[in-house]
Amino acid sequence: MKAYGLGIRTAGKIFRDGLKAASRMGLKPVAIAVLDVRGCIKMVASADGVGLRHPEIAVAKAYAAL
Repeated sequence: MKAYGLGIRTAGKIFRDGLKAASRMGLKPVAIAVLDVRGCIKMVASADGVGLRHPEIAVAKAYAAL
């Protein structure tokens, strides 16, 4: 069931596209958090080599962007 138009498949695509963009920009490994319009976490994932606190920071940045 899609909540507010954002399903898990869409969240996964956003994550994969984010990893590709980070790679193209030559960034270090990243953690990405995807929230729906209500601010509910749909997905939090990170690339290999990311520090333990980076997913938590990604969630905080995603909330700040709402």
